[in-house]
Amino acid sequence: MKRLKSTLLTELDGRWYYQRQTYTGILFFDKENYLIEAFEVTDGVITKPYTPICQYKPISYPQIDCSDFWNIDEDDYGCGMFPQRYMGEPYHGISYTFLNGICKSESYTDEKGQTFNSILWYENKEDPYEFELNYANYESGSYVYTECFSLEESIDSGSFSYRKYDERDSNKRLKHIFVSNNFRTDRMTGFGAAGNEIQEKDYLKCPFSLPKYFELLENYKTLKMNSNWFRIWLSDDINESLVREWILNESLAETESILVLDIEHLDTLIFFNDKINLPYLKRLELKNSQLAGKDTFDQKEMDKVDALKATHPHFEVVTN
Repeated sequence: MKRLKSTLLTELDGRWYYQRQTYTGILFFDKENYLIEAFEVTDGVITKPYTPICQYKPISYPQIDCSDFWNIDEDDYGCGMFPQRYMGEPYHGISYTFLNGICKSESYTDEKGQTFNSILWYENKEDPYEFELNYANYESGSYVYTECFSLEESIDSGSFSYRKYDERDSNKRLKHIFVSNNFRTDRMTGFGAAGNEIQEKDYLKCPFSLPKYFELLENYKTLKMNSNWFRIWLSDDINESLVREWILNESLAETESILVLDIEHLDTLIFFNDKINLPYLKRLELKNSQLAGKDTFDQKEMDKVDALKATHPHFEVVTN
């Protein structure tokens, strides 16, 4: 959806036009002291006030144009904690930046002025290239998405993750990292999920449509993995049966290094010693994730590692 300031549009007989066409999108009006009013427009007609995607709770926040004093521009070290300020105080509300009247970013900053939610848009596209969105609503969860392209290195890379907390505070999460080289969109560098999120598909509630990622998640059993390395977050969903399936359908046939987190979800590790379906595997790194509450192996898990080593694997086995 287009996101433009009123200075780029023309009003005629109660309708708004952009480049001689009736405008559909978000319309921003400048007020005094950098304040902004924003409205949704359909076929040239203002329909309702714009509800910022970045808002944390469904309440009305003040909105400003901080193009001239955006906190990110002063955050030289990328720590993300540099406060957004307005009128000499930390700013709590919605901030926008604009370039030539086109909205480039939207963000929500908390009581300390620290950025909590943000969206960054391409200059000539209506889709964002990066966003981080957290919501107080249990059902909405939180989303993190980044996409970048380096012409110099010919690498198109990105990631999408979704995390949901239910009312009992049990952690439902979906982790998914995507990287493609030379425009190959079927090469994954990492994958993980928990809490039946793949089956429940709550990630589809993301406020932006990400068809590339959603298609990959829909077909996760037949993913093709990156040839250099691949990271697996194990869980009740991502378990031994799925890893075995990936090996047998040649998803990991070109992979040289695999990192496996939380091997408690595997009954055995011996199936990794498959010279036919994992011919290029040189390194298997095994760790327990701190996110799972532990970062060392217990005796039962070490027994699995020792059993694998006893089969004389054709690759290096590294633990923690």
